[in-house]
Amino acid sequence: MIIAIDGPAGSGKSTVCKRVARRLNLFYLDTGAMYRALTYSALRQDVDLTDKGRLVNLANDINIDLKASKSGEQIIYVNGVDVTKEIRLPYVTNNVKFIAKIPGVRHRLVELQRKIAHDKDVILEGRDTTTVVFPRADFKFYLDADQKERARRRFIELQEKGVSVAFEEILEEQIKRDESDINRSVSPLKKARGVIVVDTTGLTISDVVEVIINYVKKFSSDWNLWYAFMQLVSVIITALFFKLRTYGRENIPKRGGFIIATNHSSHLDPIIAGSRCPRQLHYFARLSLFSNKMFGWLIRSVNAHPIRRAGADKHALSLAEKLLKEGKGIVIFPEATRTRDGNLQKAKPGIGFIIGRVDCPVIPAYIHNTFKAMPRGSKWFKSVPVTVTYGKPIYFSFDDNVNIKKRNESYQKIADQVMDEIGQLKRKQCNA
Repeated sequence: MIIAIDGPAGSGKSTVCKRVARRLNLFYLDTGAMYRALTYSALRQDVDLTDKGRLVNLANDINIDLKASKSGEQIIYVNGVDVTKEIRLPYVTNNVKFIAKIPGVRHRLVELQRKIAHDKDVILEGRDTTTVVFPRADFKFYLDADQKERARRRFIELQEKGVSVAFEEILEEQIKRDESDINRSVSPLKKARGVIVVDTTGLTISDVVEVIINYVKKFSSDWNLWYAFMQLVSVIITALFFKLRTYGRENIPKRGGFIIATNHSSHLDPIIAGSRCPRQLHYFARLSLFSNKMFGWLIRSVNAHPIRRAGADKHALSLAEKLLKEGKGIVIFPEATRTRDGNLQKAKPGIGFIIGRVDCPVIPAYIHNTFKAMPRGSKWFKSVPVTVTYGKPIYFSFDDNVNIKKRNESYQKIADQVMDEIGQLKRKQCNA
């Protein structure tokens, strides 16, 4: 599991991360400490901090490692030497900014951060952890607070250390720091797509820690006994009547929100799509299916949500966005309706709209033979072999700064690309 925490200076990132790490038994990765470690090494070697080439070479040659002590505190090593205390010295602090803004340096340290986090349950913080380092983190939080509140915290911190400074001076410095972080050309401070914003103004550190832990615990495991029972029933039914075979289950993300985008040939498709899926899923079904109270209750109990076909159902789209941000998995049929002839249809832009709103992986899937088992207009199914193939996750980048016309075109292009991926899975299935 990876939890990434971003936000401006003074929002409480470091303290919150350390406490959450202890509570959830996570490895705490302080990305800022790595920039300090490189700065310390450069100063020790008398490297000119304006010589970008030498600094990038140093970053490529240096070995920075972070480990946890028995007490849980983080120890920072440079080429095997413990420099935990040294990197916090004032002369290092005052020079970090010169190194942190060099693109080549940031690129190298991001590589190291990902390497350190590999195969670990990690919580990390920094001003680009959710946008650059781990944009696909299982949980992304953005801690914020108004400038006066953050300046007040810094003022109290300095007072406790015996440092005499005017509050107005700290506030002015805070404002300048924010402007610099937001407007810098390399990894500027911004809110990542799909991030959970936590306004810490007026909250204690303990309050913020509880908010994050409760959120993670709530959405780390989304299974309930009824859904598990109904999935077991579907496994038995699909095995008996359709000899269902499933391929690519390993492509389903273990955590975090995701979309399964699959073709739509039959009323059987939702059952087939989720029968062997290792994650609990949410579905969207046309409103008329909920008109029968008993059937409506049944499909609601297994996470089916009504959607209006006429025009764009804003409520359903908002719900899909909400579910994905909560780390849920949803099934979407890009074609929006069942095929009449068994062939793939052109996708509607709805899935593109959702992907444009939430940064999450899309799992293309192809369901084979449900059209023969129960085509459109049939009231009963036939017992024929059925397969479902989950493809590898695909990710999309989206530019928020384009105008509405280009944005709508982007939605359709994304939807078309998803259908192309489904088409490739179909061709592989047919050629198998």
